[in-house]
Amino acid sequence: MKIVKAETEELLRKIYRLRYEVLCKEIKTLDKSHYPDGLEKDRYDAYADHFAVLDEKGEMVGCFRLIYRSPIGFPTLNVMEMNDLLEEIPAEKLCEISRITVDRRYRSIQTAIKIFKLIMLNGCPLMKREGMEYLLCAVEGNFYRLLRIANVPFEIIGEPKKYLERYRYPALMSMEKLARKNPKYCKYR
Repeated sequence: MKIVKAETEELLRKIYRLRYEVLCKEIKTLDKSHYPDGLEKDRYDAYADHFAVLDEKGEMVGCFRLIYRSPIGFPTLNVMEMNDLLEEIPAEKLCEISRITVDRRYRSIQTAIKIFKLIMLNGCPLMKREGMEYLLCAVEGNFYRLLRIANVPFEIIGEPKKYLERYRYPALMSMEKLARKNPKYCKYR
């Protein structure tokens, strides 16, 4: 498997289509009637880099986005309540990973861990090059356990809140802590 940045409109449409198929039709965290074109997009996409996870045949099996320097904030910050820790972090050093979406055929624990490790191996160097020192996300309990298994040190920084039809926790990871705990994720590629 490999990760590629969506640099064409065609790949970006495939990402939005996968998000629609999984988030709107399959797990139904979003109302599909809001996306009549079958493409799940939101206002944060304009401020994000989008990535596709491709299998050995070049077929897309997952996707995610990294939101940097968004003038409209971040989904997690705009929806959830967090402790005061974020007040100490300069906004220009914070990014958010979201819309992590995996095709149902690739959701076994082993494959999901493999995909997330691949995301971290590729995403962390990108974040470092952008000058990011902290990664924010909203996680469900099961996904948080997966992060722990993958040795990714996200910390819960607030109470759970129903967001996208499921209870999620705001979580934060420092690149410095990740480099200490699992340095292979922070090597430049």
